[in-house]
Amino acid sequence: MFRCCLDLVKFILFIVNFAAFVVVSLVLAGAIYTLLEPYKVLGFHVPQNLENPTIWFILLISAVSLFGFLVLFTFLGCCGAACKNRCMLGSFIIILMVFLGANIAGIVYVYVAFPNTGEIGALSKGAQLSMPFYDPADSKRSVSTMVWDFVQQEAKCCGADTIYDWTTFNDNLKGGRKVPGSCCDGFPDAAQVSQCVLSPSIDNGAYTKGCVKTIGLQFKVLFWGIPALMALMLIFALIVCSKSGRDDYDRVRDHRRTGRRSRDDRYHHGDEAGHQEDTPWEYQYPTAPPYNGGGSGGYGGGHRGPTDQYPTGPIPYNSQQQPLIADQPPRYQDVAYSNYRDSGKIQY
Repeated sequence: MFRCCLDLVKFILFIVNFAAFVVVSLVLAGAIYTLLEPYKVLGFHVPQNLENPTIWFILLISAVSLFGFLVLFTFLGCCGAACKNRCMLGSFIIILMVFLGANIAGIVYVYVAFPNTGEIGALSKGAQLSMPFYDPADSKRSVSTMVWDFVQQEAKCCGADTIYDWTTFNDNLKGGRKVPGSCCDGFPDAAQVSQCVLSPSIDNGAYTKGCVKTIGLQFKVLFWGIPALMALMLIFALIVCSKSGRDDYDRVRDHRRTGRRSRDDRYHHGDEAGHQEDTPWEYQYPTAPPYNGGGSGGYGGGHRGPTDQYPTGPIPYNSQQQPLIADQPPRYQDVAYSNYRDSGKIQY
């Protein structure tokens, strides 16, 4: 069950990052193409002058930089989840934590600045601040002009909160016009919108509903959905990364156990296995004498004389005899106590 849940978490992390990788790659390709061929996309040329850059050139460069970074970010999450690579997942987690922290800071700021209306109040205020930059007579069509025309036509709305916001916040509408042509159902046909822009009403095809109310639900979903998705992906990435770290630890532990077992088998003697030549019975004793419980020169029998010579080095293997070490040597405390007792200091 745990393994199944872990595989599901890894699969969701991979699918979400792969989908995001495809989307941001397409946007990056579109931004690069728009930067190279602005007239085919925007309908006007964008001077690529670094000394005196236009707002469109700055936006395109910013979009290429931002989405290029997002391509790398989603690639780390996608491949890190697929391969369970801790390095990729660690980088993905760090970047995601920075993004999530920025989102949380933005949410806190919105509710501090707009305590009563929250995210809808922030959207309304931002829309009103962008309305003075709308200029239908601008041949290059500013960013505000293009965004407002697109939103009002697609959402069939007009103004930020009400249709009267255009006369309140915009002075670029000339000739007695009350609303832009995109607030009318016949846009961009000038003949059909002439009456609508001068006296907008439902009868002549004007959109009377504010755009904030129209797209408010979609904006709420994005406002709360993006940080929630980021938090979920962060939890999933931490789970996969921690499990991959546990797998690495188990792999190293098993490798050590296998190596220790192979070393033990190399020194293990078995007559039935027939590997006496391959596994000789010899251990190195560089300084300690061999112990023989039944001999007179060992610890087990007799006392060591001043001229006794104890051999050192490897113990030769003899298939006809038992090894010299027939039993474990006594403890140091027992030997010391035996010598102290033999010295005559202990009286019985």
